[in-house]
Amino acid sequence: MIGLLIACCLNVILDALFCLKFGWGVQGAALATVIGELINVLWVLAYVPRFRNVSIRKKYFRPNASIIKSIVGLGLSSFILQMSFALVAAVANKMLAIYGALSKYGADIPVAAMGISMKINQVALNVVQGIITGSQPIIGYNYGAGKYERTKTTFKISVIVGTVFMIIATFVFQFFPMPLISLFGSESELYNEFAVMCLRIFLMICIVNSLQICTGIFFQSVGKPIQASINTFAKQVVLVPLGMIILSHTIGVTGVLWAGPITDGIAFIISVILLKMNWKKIFPSKAAKVSK
Repeated sequence: MIGLLIACCLNVILDALFCLKFGWGVQGAALATVIGELINVLWVLAYVPRFRNVSIRKKYFRPNASIIKSIVGLGLSSFILQMSFALVAAVANKMLAIYGALSKYGADIPVAAMGISMKINQVALNVVQGIITGSQPIIGYNYGAGKYERTKTTFKISVIVGTVFMIIATFVFQFFPMPLISLFGSESELYNEFAVMCLRIFLMICIVNSLQICTGIFFQSVGKPIQASINTFAKQVVLVPLGMIILSHTIGVTGVLWAGPITDGIAFIISVILLKMNWKKIFPSKAAKVSK
Protein backbone atom coordinates (compact mmCIF):
# COMPACT_ATOMS: atom_id res chain seq x y z
CA MET A 1 0.00 0.00 0.00
CA ILE A 2 2.83 2.37 0.85
CA GLY A 3 4.48 1.54 -2.47
CA LEU A 4 1.30 2.37 -4.40
CA LEU A 5 0.85 5.62 -2.46
CA ILE A 6 4.46 6.61 -3.15
CA ALA A 7 3.95 6.01 -6.89
CA CYS A 8 0.67 7.96 -6.93
CA CYS A 9 1.88 10.95 -4.87
CA LEU A 10 5.18 11.14 -6.74
CA ASN A 11 3.31 11.03 -10.05
CA VAL A 12 1.11 13.99 -9.00
CA ILE A 13 4.10 16.04 -7.81
CA LEU A 14 6.15 15.31 -10.92
CA ASP A 15 3.15 16.05 -13.17
CA ALA A 16 2.95 19.54 -11.71
CA LEU A 17 6.72 20.00 -11.94
CA PHE A 18 7.23 18.66 -15.46
CA CYS A 19 4.04 20.07 -17.02
CA LEU A 20 3.56 23.40 -15.24
CA LYS A 21 7.11 24.34 -14.27
CA PHE A 22 9.14 22.91 -17.16
CA GLY A 23 6.37 23.00 -19.78
CA TRP A 24 7.04 19.47 -21.07
CA GLY A 25 3.37 18.77 -21.74
CA VAL A 26 2.22 15.20 -22.41
CA GLN A 27 5.81 13.94 -22.50
CA GLY A 28 6.33 15.30 -19.01
CA ALA A 29 3.17 13.57 -17.77
CA ALA A 30 4.33 10.28 -19.31
CA LEU A 31 7.77 10.63 -17.72
CA ALA A 32 6.20 11.34 -14.33
CA THR A 33 4.12 8.15 -14.58
CA VAL A 34 7.15 6.02 -15.52
CA ILE A 35 9.26 7.42 -12.68
CA GLY A 36 6.43 6.85 -10.17
CA GLU A 37 6.01 3.22 -11.29
CA LEU A 38 9.77 2.63 -11.20
CA ILE A 39 10.04 3.88 -7.62
CA ASN A 40 7.10 1.63 -6.70
CA VAL A 41 8.95 -1.40 -8.15
CA LEU A 42 12.16 -0.54 -6.28
CA TRP A 43 10.21 -0.12 -3.03
CA VAL A 44 8.59 -3.54 -3.40
CA LEU A 45 11.85 -5.25 -4.38
CA ALA A 46 13.49 -3.83 -1.25
CA TYR A 47 11.09 -5.97 0.81
CA VAL A 48 11.86 -9.28 -0.92
CA PRO A 49 14.88 -10.11 1.31
CA ARG A 50 12.72 -9.42 4.39
CA PHE A 51 10.21 -12.21 3.72
CA ARG A 52 10.07 -14.58 6.68
CA ASN A 53 8.09 -17.46 5.25
CA VAL A 54 8.86 -17.12 1.55
CA SER A 55 12.26 -17.83 0.05
CA ILE A 56 13.26 -17.09 -3.54
CA ARG A 57 14.74 -20.10 -5.38
CA LYS A 58 15.69 -20.73 -9.01
CA LYS A 59 13.35 -23.69 -9.27
CA TYR A 60 10.38 -21.45 -8.50
CA PHE A 61 10.94 -19.61 -11.79
CA ARG A 62 10.59 -22.74 -13.93
CA PRO A 63 7.28 -22.75 -15.86
CA ASN A 64 4.71 -25.21 -14.54
CA ALA A 65 1.84 -25.98 -16.90
CA SER A 66 -0.73 -26.78 -14.20
CA ILE A 67 0.08 -23.63 -12.22
CA ILE A 68 -0.02 -21.47 -15.35
CA LYS A 69 -3.38 -22.99 -16.29
CA SER A 70 -4.82 -22.17 -12.86
CA ILE A 71 -3.47 -18.60 -12.93
CA VAL A 72 -4.78 -17.91 -16.43
CA GLY A 73 -8.17 -19.45 -15.64
CA LEU A 74 -8.70 -17.55 -12.41
CA GLY A 75 -7.25 -14.31 -13.76
CA LEU A 76 -9.18 -14.32 -17.02
CA SER A 77 -12.16 -12.50 -15.53
CA SER A 78 -10.02 -9.62 -14.26
CA PHE A 79 -8.15 -9.52 -17.59
CA ILE A 80 -11.43 -9.26 -19.51
CA LEU A 81 -12.64 -6.52 -17.16
CA GLN A 82 -9.52 -4.39 -17.60
CA MET A 83 -9.28 -4.84 -21.38
CA SER A 84 -13.00 -4.25 -21.88
CA PHE A 85 -12.73 -0.67 -20.58
CA ALA A 86 -10.74 0.19 -23.72
CA LEU A 87 -13.28 -1.63 -25.92
CA VAL A 88 -16.26 0.16 -24.35
CA ALA A 89 -14.50 3.54 -24.61
CA ALA A 90 -13.65 2.94 -28.28
CA VAL A 91 -17.20 1.94 -29.21
CA ALA A 92 -18.71 4.80 -27.20
CA ASN A 93 -16.41 7.40 -28.77
CA LYS A 94 -17.18 6.13 -32.27
CA MET A 95 -20.95 6.16 -31.78
CA LEU A 96 -20.93 9.51 -29.99
CA ALA A 97 -18.82 11.12 -32.70
CA ILE A 98 -21.04 9.81 -35.51
CA TYR A 99 -24.43 10.56 -33.99
CA GLY A 100 -23.29 13.57 -32.01
CA ALA A 101 -22.38 15.27 -35.28
CA LEU A 102 -26.01 14.88 -36.33
CA SER A 103 -27.29 16.55 -33.15
CA LYS A 104 -27.11 20.06 -31.76
CA TYR A 105 -24.17 19.03 -29.55
CA GLY A 106 -21.75 18.26 -32.36
CA ALA A 107 -19.14 15.48 -32.36
CA ASP A 108 -16.76 16.83 -29.70
CA ILE A 109 -19.11 17.59 -26.78
CA PRO A 110 -20.60 14.06 -26.42
CA VAL A 111 -17.16 12.41 -26.61
CA ALA A 112 -15.70 14.73 -23.95
CA ALA A 113 -18.74 14.42 -21.67
CA MET A 114 -18.78 10.62 -21.88
CA GLY A 115 -15.08 10.56 -21.08
CA ILE A 116 -15.79 12.44 -17.84
CA SER A 117 -18.72 10.16 -16.96
CA MET A 118 -16.60 7.05 -17.51
CA LYS A 119 -13.79 8.44 -15.35
CA ILE A 120 -16.19 9.28 -12.53
CA ASN A 121 -17.81 5.86 -12.85
CA GLN A 122 -14.40 4.19 -12.80
CA VAL A 123 -13.53 5.88 -9.51
CA ALA A 124 -16.75 4.57 -7.94
CA LEU A 125 -16.24 1.06 -9.35
CA ASN A 126 -12.64 1.00 -8.12
CA VAL A 127 -13.87 1.56 -4.57
CA VAL A 128 -16.24 -1.41 -4.85
CA GLN A 129 -13.55 -3.51 -6.53
CA GLY A 130 -11.14 -2.60 -3.73
CA ILE A 131 -13.66 -3.78 -1.12
CA ILE A 132 -14.29 -7.17 -2.74
CA THR A 133 -10.63 -7.65 -3.72
CA GLY A 134 -9.70 -7.06 -0.08
CA SER A 135 -12.15 -9.79 0.94
CA GLN A 136 -10.91 -12.18 -1.77
CA PRO A 137 -8.15 -13.85 0.32
CA ILE A 138 -10.58 -14.16 3.26
CA ILE A 139 -13.17 -15.85 1.03
CA GLY A 140 -10.60 -18.12 -0.61
CA TYR A 141 -8.92 -19.13 2.66
CA ASN A 142 -12.17 -19.95 4.48
CA TYR A 143 -13.64 -21.73 1.46
CA GLY A 144 -10.53 -23.88 1.15
CA ALA A 145 -10.73 -24.66 4.87
CA GLY A 146 -14.37 -25.74 4.51
CA LYS A 147 -15.65 -22.85 6.63
CA TYR A 148 -18.59 -22.14 4.38
CA GLU A 149 -20.57 -19.94 6.76
CA ARG A 150 -17.65 -17.54 7.14
CA THR A 151 -17.21 -17.57 3.36
CA LYS A 152 -20.89 -16.69 2.82
CA THR A 153 -20.81 -13.99 5.49
CA THR A 154 -17.71 -12.35 3.99
CA PHE A 155 -19.26 -12.31 0.52
CA LYS A 156 -22.57 -10.92 1.78
CA ILE A 157 -20.85 -8.17 3.80
CA SER A 158 -18.78 -7.19 0.75
CA VAL A 159 -21.91 -6.92 -1.40
CA ILE A 160 -23.74 -4.88 1.26
CA VAL A 161 -20.85 -2.46 1.83
CA GLY A 162 -20.30 -2.07 -1.91
CA THR A 163 -24.01 -1.49 -2.52
CA VAL A 164 -24.25 1.13 0.23
CA PHE A 165 -21.35 3.00 -1.35
CA MET A 166 -22.94 2.80 -4.81
CA ILE A 167 -26.26 4.08 -3.38
CA ILE A 168 -24.41 7.15 -2.08
CA ALA A 169 -22.57 7.53 -5.40
CA THR A 170 -25.83 7.26 -7.37
CA PHE A 171 -27.43 9.91 -5.16
CA VAL A 172 -24.53 12.27 -5.90
CA PHE A 173 -24.63 11.48 -9.64
CA GLN A 174 -28.34 12.23 -9.87
CA PHE A 175 -28.66 15.28 -7.63
CA PHE A 176 -25.19 16.91 -7.69
CA PRO A 177 -23.76 16.18 -11.16
CA MET A 178 -22.49 19.68 -11.89
CA PRO A 179 -19.96 19.90 -9.01
CA LEU A 180 -18.43 16.63 -10.25
CA ILE A 181 -18.32 17.82 -13.85
CA SER A 182 -16.78 21.13 -12.76
CA LEU A 183 -13.79 19.25 -11.37
CA PHE A 184 -12.80 18.55 -14.97
CA GLY A 185 -13.37 22.14 -16.08
CA SER A 186 -16.41 24.18 -17.03
CA GLU A 187 -17.25 24.72 -20.70
CA SER A 188 -20.22 26.09 -22.64
CA GLU A 189 -23.84 25.74 -21.53
CA LEU A 190 -24.40 23.16 -24.28
CA TYR A 191 -21.46 21.12 -22.98
CA ASN A 192 -22.69 21.30 -19.38
CA GLU A 193 -26.18 20.30 -20.49
CA PHE A 194 -24.98 17.13 -22.21
CA ALA A 195 -22.48 16.30 -19.45
CA VAL A 196 -25.21 16.45 -16.78
CA MET A 197 -27.52 14.35 -18.96
CA CYS A 198 -24.71 11.89 -19.58
CA LEU A 199 -23.93 11.45 -15.89
CA ARG A 200 -27.59 11.08 -14.90
CA ILE A 201 -28.61 8.66 -17.65
CA PHE A 202 -25.48 6.56 -18.15
CA LEU A 203 -25.05 5.96 -14.39
CA MET A 204 -28.77 5.85 -13.57
CA ILE A 205 -28.80 2.41 -11.92
CA CYS A 206 -25.12 1.89 -11.17
CA ILE A 207 -26.27 0.74 -7.70
CA VAL A 208 -26.59 -2.80 -9.09
CA ASN A 209 -22.96 -2.84 -10.28
CA SER A 210 -21.79 -3.77 -6.80
CA LEU A 211 -23.34 -7.24 -6.99
CA GLN A 212 -22.05 -7.80 -10.51
CA ILE A 213 -18.45 -6.96 -9.56
CA CYS A 214 -18.57 -8.83 -6.26
CA THR A 215 -20.04 -11.91 -7.96
CA GLY A 216 -17.24 -12.06 -10.53
CA ILE A 217 -14.47 -11.86 -7.93
CA PHE A 218 -16.37 -14.25 -5.62
CA PHE A 219 -16.35 -16.91 -8.34
CA GLN A 220 -12.61 -16.36 -8.76
CA SER A 221 -12.07 -16.77 -5.02
CA VAL A 222 -13.83 -20.15 -4.86
CA GLY A 223 -12.14 -21.54 -7.97
CA LYS A 224 -14.91 -21.03 -10.54
CA PRO A 225 -13.10 -19.28 -13.43
CA ILE A 226 -15.72 -20.09 -16.10
CA GLN A 227 -18.57 -18.51 -14.13
CA ALA A 228 -16.37 -15.51 -13.30
CA SER A 229 -15.46 -15.02 -16.96
CA ILE A 230 -19.09 -15.38 -18.14
CA ASN A 231 -20.20 -12.82 -15.54
CA THR A 232 -17.66 -10.26 -16.77
CA PHE A 233 -17.64 -11.12 -20.48
CA ALA A 234 -21.42 -10.91 -20.84
CA LYS A 235 -21.60 -7.30 -19.74
CA GLN A 236 -18.33 -5.64 -20.69
CA VAL A 237 -17.59 -7.34 -24.02
CA VAL A 238 -21.08 -8.16 -25.33
CA LEU A 239 -23.90 -6.19 -23.70
CA VAL A 240 -22.42 -2.69 -23.35
CA PRO A 241 -20.80 -2.35 -26.83
CA LEU A 242 -23.76 -4.04 -28.54
CA GLY A 243 -26.24 -1.91 -26.60
CA MET A 244 -24.41 1.28 -27.58
CA ILE A 245 -24.40 0.34 -31.27
CA ILE A 246 -28.06 -0.76 -31.44
CA LEU A 247 -29.51 2.09 -29.35
CA SER A 248 -27.48 4.81 -31.08
CA HIS A 249 -28.76 3.55 -34.45
CA THR A 250 -32.29 3.61 -33.03
CA ILE A 251 -32.56 6.87 -31.05
CA GLY A 252 -29.37 8.74 -31.91
CA VAL A 253 -26.65 10.10 -29.65
CA THR A 254 -28.61 9.58 -26.42
CA GLY A 255 -28.82 5.87 -27.24
CA VAL A 256 -25.21 5.51 -26.10
CA LEU A 257 -26.22 6.93 -22.74
CA TRP A 258 -29.25 4.67 -22.31
CA ALA A 259 -27.07 1.64 -23.03
CA GLY A 260 -25.58 2.17 -19.56
CA PRO A 261 -28.64 1.56 -17.34
CA ILE A 262 -30.14 -1.08 -19.66
CA THR A 263 -26.99 -3.22 -19.73
CA ASP A 264 -26.43 -2.66 -16.00
CA GLY A 265 -29.89 -4.10 -15.36
CA ILE A 266 -29.34 -7.10 -17.64
CA ALA A 267 -25.90 -7.78 -16.13
CA PHE A 268 -27.44 -7.68 -12.65
CA ILE A 269 -29.99 -10.33 -13.67
CA ILE A 270 -27.21 -12.50 -15.16
CA SER A 271 -25.23 -12.25 -11.90
CA VAL A 272 -28.26 -13.28 -9.84
CA ILE A 273 -28.93 -16.25 -12.16
CA LEU A 274 -25.27 -17.39 -11.99
CA LEU A 275 -25.31 -17.18 -8.20
CA LYS A 276 -28.56 -19.16 -7.92
CA MET A 277 -27.35 -21.80 -10.36
CA ASN A 278 -24.03 -22.33 -8.60
CA TRP A 279 -24.68 -21.51 -4.92
CA LYS A 280 -25.63 -25.04 -3.86
CA LYS A 281 -22.78 -26.51 -5.91
CA ILE A 282 -20.28 -24.18 -4.24
CA PHE A 283 -21.75 -24.75 -0.77
CA PRO A 284 -22.96 -28.35 -0.57
CA SER A 285 -25.49 -29.06 2.19
CA LYS A 286 -24.55 -31.12 5.26
CA ALA A 287 -26.75 -33.98 4.04
CA ALA A 288 -24.95 -34.07 0.71
CA LYS A 289 -21.55 -34.12 2.41
CA VAL A 290 -22.60 -36.98 4.72
CA SER A 291 -23.91 -39.06 1.80
CA LYS A 292 -20.61 -38.66 0.01
